Amino acid sequence: MMHPITYVFLLGKREEIWNPLVPFSELTNRYLLSLGEFPQCLEHFATGVDYYTALYRSGLHLSYMVLFVYEDTVDDIRLDYFRLQDEVAIFFLCTGDKDCRKHIDEELRKTQKDHYAYVCPEGSGFMDGCKNVFHSREEVFSFLYDITPRYIDTSLFDFPFTVPIALSDADRGLHFLPTRTNTRTLHHIFGNWCFPHETKTEAEEVDLQKTAVKERNTFNRQQLILKQIQQLAAIEIQTSEATNDKHDLWDQINAPLVITLPFTNADVRKQYEVHNRMDALKFKNESKVVRTVLSQGSTRNYTFNIESDGKQSGHPIAYKLVIDMFFLPRSHFLDILGTLHCSYRFSPYLRLPFLGKDIDRQLSFVNPQINDRLMQGTKRSSIEKVMMRVGKEIVSRTLSDEMKKHLKEYPRQIVAITDLPIEWMDIDGVPLGFSHDVCRMPESPVVGNLMHYVINEAVQYQVPRDIIKHTLVVYGTREQGFKFFQDKADELSKKLGFTTRECLTIDELEKAIKEVNPQFLIIDCHGGVDMETRQTYLMIGKEKLYPEEIAKRNITAQLVFLSACNTAPTYHTFNTVANAMVQIGAIAVTSSYMPLWVSEASELYLRILHQLSVAAEHPYHRNWLAFISHMLRTSYMHSAYKSYYRKSPKSIEEIAVETGTELTKSMFFQNRRKMFYQLKSGKMLDGVVVDTKNVVPHYLMYSTIGRADLVNFACYMEEKFAIGVNV
Repeated sequence: MMHPITYVFLLGKREEIWNPLVPFSELTNRYLLSLGEFPQCLEHFATGVDYYTALYRSGLHLSYMVLFVYEDTVDDIRLDYFRLQDEVAIFFLCTGDKDCRKHIDEELRKTQKDHYAYVCPEGSGFMDGCKNVFHSREEVFSFLYDITPRYIDTSLFDFPFTVPIALSDADRGLHFLPTRTNTRTLHHIFGNWCFPHETKTEAEEVDLQKTAVKERNTFNRQQLILKQIQQLAAIEIQTSEATNDKHDLWDQINAPLVITLPFTNADVRKQYEVHNRMDALKFKNESKVVRTVLSQGSTRNYTFNIESDGKQSGHPIAYKLVIDMFFLPRSHFLDILGTLHCSYRFSPYLRLPFLGKDIDRQLSFVNPQINDRLMQGTKRSSIEKVMMRVGKEIVSRTLSDEMKKHLKEYPRQIVAITDLPIEWMDIDGVPLGFSHDVCRMPESPVVGNLMHYVINEAVQYQVPRDIIKHTLVVYGTREQGFKFFQDKADELSKKLGFTTRECLTIDELEKAIKEVNPQFLIIDCHGGVDMETRQTYLMIGKEKLYPEEIAKRNITAQLVFLSACNTAPTYHTFNTVANAMVQIGAIAVTSSYMPLWVSEASELYLRILHQLSVAAEHPYHRNWLAFISHMLRTSYMHSAYKSYYRKSPKSIEEIAVETGTELTKSMFFQNRRKMFYQLKSGKMLDGVVVDTKNVVPHYLMYSTIGRADLVNFACYMEEKFAIGVNV
């Protein structure tokens, strides 16, 4: 049994959401920024590396237990609400509003316990006269040292509260802020609490900043992050060797790489430009300054050209002020999100440079207003070329050659926080979505970002062996092109045991969800984008199902696959149906960046159903991300084999064996890059000739939203991991 520590962040009044990318100011409070310095639970605090090793060996994941309390929810601070009767809790005062402080103070005094700690700025007067009121992390750690033996028997461990010598190579906090998450992860794997931060004089910090600006066209700062990521990889390798673990799917065993890739799109620039917060800047020609700042993004070395661009705009001070108001809160919030998501499995963290209008030209070709033209072209390969051009542009501006080399060689899944199609990133000719399993959480809106974390923190869902019996396939249209494949799905349902429903109204869909209560939901219908309201929708019969209605009617499941066009487009800012489903409880939703072809899309979900019935019973994939990525990846391979099917004189059984071997090989990270090159060359196996010239890259048209990597298959966990491992 683990003994969690609940971290309660006491915020003030909810601020107006004036921009989908800018967080509430109190969500970037210094206490939230420092969360990564604290342990996840008392076992983590006491045993450090043993805790890490146990989680690694068991295949389980834990995380920070975090609660956010605003002024309008402070009256709910009750023991039964926060489940804190017996748990250690640490409350952080994050608001400077005096009335809010007073209100919070009054409520907390009603529920004091000696295993609660309160952290606030010195001189704030918060909880004066109460026990366990602290103003520094050192005081909090002293409190934890004193209270831990009340919960766990430290005599059971040979060396509790000790730090291995091996930690000597870890840095103590570099000046470059995106490295801080990895610094803390490295120390916390070994339980090195309260490590002394490296300090710089003001003059030294200025010199470092000047050097970074001079080197703006290099990736020198990213090399600092790479060194940390390599250190974390070395720890994983040492742990696997020390525990004599033997696994085949190392990209699923190793902790995923958490990437944040911030992008300021045209919608965001317009919203910021007209907002009245600019009144505070008190200078003329404000719009020009804002356009200059927001269109730029950052350099490869994570700097902004304040001096040159500021002079060019005529307002260098105003230029810097806009950066401070817009980019700094975003970067801090992304690092907080990175810390939270890295905490599940001690993941390495990579924040990439900001992108702006520098990639607008390439992205404009996949704008949902015009992307259907690509689908109507005579050469299907042109779609892939457009996607790869976008991917090359992103990579050239964000990744060093050394980081690309590491991504190519070290087996990991990818968890990305971004609005960009990161699956399209071109790593030496191979899309990231083919070489890696990738799941994504949109950067906008910011309020939805925390929801992805909170849902996975609260619910640890595993795919059961009988998932296929808890699967619902909904037909939102019965047009002939759809019906041909839907009839095949009906036949397959009789064999496998999943449920199919024709739902041509939203009421019928809501009823079907309530009656079946699916754990896996597939919706097969038309989809679209409302450019006026910047929303996506599903066509259920002749009715449009928008995000608000999805939330109102609770139309979701733990796992969702949307076989519909343009449900998660890129380039603009959208309120998507996938986001709505996550906000009401979905853990992973696979949706589409682009329009889809009915035949390819239908064949894909039929293959998913068939393969899921097998994968749920046999330990082929550790997690849902691996399964769904494999299905998307092999849909491309499967389509390429069609020319071989038609021309080969071999029997169906012989072909099935040959092509099945190749599809299975693609499950392994180390094979995929070579296989992609072989696909493009036209030869896969002796005698097997494929043609990708007119193959639709459907695997790049989809994006899996949410932490699909945390959804394990029950059969895999039961057969491959020692679930009973305890710290």
